[in-house]
Formats: sequence, structure tokens, C-alpha cells
Amino acid sequence: MVERTRRDILRDLVALSAPVPDLRAELADYPWDSDEVLVVLSAADALDVLDRLARGDITAGDCATWADALGMRDDVGVESASKNALKQMLFEISNPELFEPLTPAFAASWRARLTRH
Repeated sequence: MVERTRRDILRDLVALSAPVPDLRAELADYPWDSDEVLVVLSAADALDVLDRLARGDITAGDCATWADALGMRDDVGVESASKNALKQMLFEISNPELFEPLTPAFAASWRARLTRH
């Protein structure tokens, strides 16, 4: 079996291409802190996750867990052109009890905000 690198695991996390608990378990082998950004969350990545939420391909819980897992990582950067919007989106998704439920309407609203940037 080929050993996956930290960057490989983070790419899967950004793309939400595997269950977040599994990815977090893999990342537990690496230190929390990082001196460098290994992957970048882009608006395109976020739009893909929002579209999957709107279609029902992922649950609101999956989406919230994803945003929470990305929220404070030193090794995951945020695309500079959409930095403020992406950071706010991650915060709102990871705290739906403070903002609004993660519904298709929520996803559509954030989709519109991100495509303006």
C-alpha cells in the first residue's frame, strides 16, 4: 500500500472526497502546526461542496464537519481573491446554529456570493 502524504490527505479534505472523520484520523499522524501552506481552498472547491449540498449528495452534517475541519488549519490556505468570503463561509457552515440551517437555499445564497468574487 502506498503511504499518503499530508498534502494528499489535505487535498482530499479540501475536495471533500472522503469522509472527514477518516481524513482527520489520517491527519492525526501529522503535527497540527505547519510553517507552510500545503494546499489552498479555492472558490471552485467551495462551490463544488455547496453544489453537492444543494443536490443532496452530502448532508448538512457532512458539510459542517468539512468546514470545521478546515477552519483553523495552518497547512490549508485560502484563495486570496475570495479570502474574506471563503473564511466567512467556512465560519457560517461550521456554526449553523449561529447563522442558518445548511439547506439548498443556504448553498444557493453562498454560491451567488462566491461567484461575485
